[in-house]
Amino acid sequence: MDPTADGAKAYAGHSTLSPWQPRLNQCQNPSKNWPSTAKNRWEKYIQLGTDSGKLNTSVPLIEVPIVDIGLLKSPLTRTEELHKLRSALSSWGCFQVTNHGMTSSFLEEMRQVAKQFFSLPTEEKQKYSRKTGSMEGYGNDMVLLEHQMLDWTDRLYLTLNPENQRQLRFWPENPQTFR
Repeated sequence: MDPTADGAKAYAGHSTLSPWQPRLNQCQNPSKNWPSTAKNRWEKYIQLGTDSGKLNTSVPLIEVPIVDIGLLKSPLTRTEELHKLRSALSSWGCFQVTNHGMTSSFLEEMRQVAKQFFSLPTEEKQKYSRKTGSMEGYGNDMVLLEHQMLDWTDRLYLTLNPENQRQLRFWPENPQTFR
């Protein structure tokens, strides 16, 4: 079965609309192709006046902070690297990790398992749906504001650590290599 048959393409952690022309036209012109009830339902996903295919070069590009886990092990470099970590978390909320000890083959295997999960039929993925108000599990954007714009995406959010907080009911059994 073609995982893109429903008009979605899956890749490592996200799914997006495929370039299938009729569906693309519907997304660009919902009032033309959808009943009014569907238009109201989907309008939070339509971002008018944006050109997602072009990079806005008038905005300066800033590099995401990098934290070297290897430097955290050494007493000589630990303090400075911890300062970088604290700064990245307080100012960015994210960072790139280097020298984490995971092999490129392990990371590629993780990507492949994620692709397999997001290529599953929607009904299978929904077995792991998050509960209302919770981040953990399968789902899409949490709606926090009435007029919030939403991304056309789905996610699988799982707690890894501490182990006693893992909720295995959200951990997919398919693909079998996921767990």
